[in-house]
Amino acid sequence: MTKVEKIFLIIALIYGILFSFLVPPFQVPDEKWHFYKAFSISEGHIFPTKYVVVPKNVKVVVDTFNSVKDVQKKIYESLNLPITQNKVAVDISNVSIYPPIPYLFSSLIFMALKSFSPLILMYIARLVNLIVWITLLYFAIKITPIHKRLFLALSLMPMTIHQAASLSPDSFTIGISFLAIAVIYNYVFGEEKIKRRDFALILILMLILAFSKPGYALLSLIFLMIPSDKFPKRTKILDFIVIIFVVFSLLVVWCISFKGYYTPSEDPAVRPNLQFNYVVTHPLEFIKILGNTISTKLNLYLIMFVGCFGHLNVYLPEFLVYAYLFMLFFISLSDNAKFEIHNKQKLIAFFTFLLLSFLIFLFEYLTWTPVGYNTILGVQGRYFIPISPLFFMIFHNKTVKKLKIKTNRALTILILFILFCLSFSVFKLLEYYWL
Repeated sequence: MTKVEKIFLIIALIYGILFSFLVPPFQVPDEKWHFYKAFSISEGHIFPTKYVVVPKNVKVVVDTFNSVKDVQKKIYESLNLPITQNKVAVDISNVSIYPPIPYLFSSLIFMALKSFSPLILMYIARLVNLIVWITLLYFAIKITPIHKRLFLALSLMPMTIHQAASLSPDSFTIGISFLAIAVIYNYVFGEEKIKRRDFALILILMLILAFSKPGYALLSLIFLMIPSDKFPKRTKILDFIVIIFVVFSLLVVWCISFKGYYTPSEDPAVRPNLQFNYVVTHPLEFIKILGNTISTKLNLYLIMFVGCFGHLNVYLPEFLVYAYLFMLFFISLSDNAKFEIHNKQKLIAFFTFLLLSFLIFLFEYLTWTPVGYNTILGVQGRYFIPISPLFFMIFHNKTVKKLKIKTNRALTILILFILFCLSFSVFKLLEYYWL
């Protein structure tokens, strides 16, 4: 049988490269700010700061693509624009607090190739981020003992490819998150005991994830899925406490040290302190706001989860979005892995997903939603991609597995459907930006 990770490698490489060049420069959400930050890190400015100083022509190129009108002409004119010695300051306070890890590879490219034009550097950095993401996902799919086809489908989802082939830290975050989940799954369902080197690997992965996007640090909770008898002398709880303590201690130090540099929204009506006080003093009202937000925007979130490109202005039709979601549910139900997932493990996975989802909404309420709004602003479907394998774990069903669905035929249908969705996405990008 064809190995799923090899299928992923081929499809991800082809469509990732297409997305890298079909999405015009800096048209992925916040991509220009991430470009500035990566460029600043390449010059040795590792720690967060509200303003970064970049060569003037870097900003000129970025500003050129504030509009995508005549995009082909703009690309042609910008390709040979050199990096100048003149410097300008740029406010990146909305991404300043992000740790440097997800910018590492693009920063190395900028550092090594400064004789190239800013636009060429942007394209090379996109491709390097794509290769790093493909590498992480290749090993995630290879390692996980369950839901290989689900990992494949989530990894090749149009929105995932869109983020992977960009300068967004989402590219690295999705990759390292899927790899961390796959490693935990391997320890959960493997036969070997957890050794010190295994514990060290889990700790390192959780630290990298926490310092890629701090909010996903709570993914550490899935460590509890590993059965207690896998640990020597029943040290599971102690090991879990060590992971939580180390990860969150370092993360708290980072966030406290640099919190003053983070300004998520320029809207004066957004007051995080007032919003926090409201949540604390009116928790039931906040739950109502959360419920109202989900009920009115769920359809939008699902579209943004599966396929919404550019600055959220190019999107897949709803029928294709829901067809893709149905396919995800079906393959999570019909997984052919020989392992049985216990209800306790499903509960831990689902609780972790719910908690992280709640924190995503809470964070956007505090930092992007004006005081007095009855819905939460700023939430995007792509935020849930890194934790999506946990949600679909609850649908793993041994009863459905008994139907003995032919694996090769099901995989072929899955691949054909994914190829259709990705090809349709390529057409939408061509239609909107280039034709």
